[in-house]
Amino acid sequence: MVVACGGDGSLHLLVERARALGLADRVELGLVPLGTGNDFAGHLGIPTDPDGAAAVLRDGPTRAMDVLIGDDDQVVVNAVHVGIGVEAARRADDLKASLGALAYPLGAMVAGVAAEGLQVEVRVDGERIDLGDPALMVIVGNGPTIGGGTPAVPSARPDDGVLDVVVSHAVGPAARTAFGMALARGTHVDRDDVVTARGGRVEILGPRLAHNADGDLAEATDTPRSYRIEPASYRLRVPPAP
Repeated sequence: MVVACGGDGSLHLLVERARALGLADRVELGLVPLGTGNDFAGHLGIPTDPDGAAAVLRDGPTRAMDVLIGDDDQVVVNAVHVGIGVEAARRADDLKASLGALAYPLGAMVAGVAAEGLQVEVRVDGERIDLGDPALMVIVGNGPTIGGGTPAVPSARPDDGVLDVVVSHAVGPAARTAFGMALARGTHVDRDDVVTARGGRVEILGPRLAHNADGDLAEATDTPRSYRIEPASYRLRVPPAP
């Protein structure tokens, strides 16, 4: 067994390396959640205290996990997003050392004040799903939460063989505020200015799009991005089913 000690980004690097070596489906992986947000571990119920996590590594069953694979063979274990979430994460990075997980909601609040819409086109399995209006953010989820527990993609599950996409067009000041409140509760997907879809591959096209993949910030480029689901890509120790 090979164990990552950290958050989503640490597991992301471990899975990426295991795939590159051709070992992802042959070596059991484990996770001790020592990151800031620990979204992936939180969804799976892996304890954040080292003793509890060690018990899972010792006694827990192994579960096959999907991953998202980008154009450059980049691995995403939890979620990737563009738009306001990227700016929120960038601002949160400066606050993590002093505020821990509280850095995420504060970063989102600051980013939301000056957020502008993105001109994007989003296609899932070849079909365009966005409304054609400027978008606040696009989220592609393998896991359901980002930013330390925000249920951004409530329907996403990391072992169901599909990716989940959420596109928000809530760009006006009032719409942004209402969207943010709904996002915290996971009810944003019921809004008329939010589109959701599920499938095997997503394409995101638009000018100057920065990405955040498992907390790893990538600078803006004009290059379209696509992600596909790779079912049962690796095996992870998880807590026993209740």
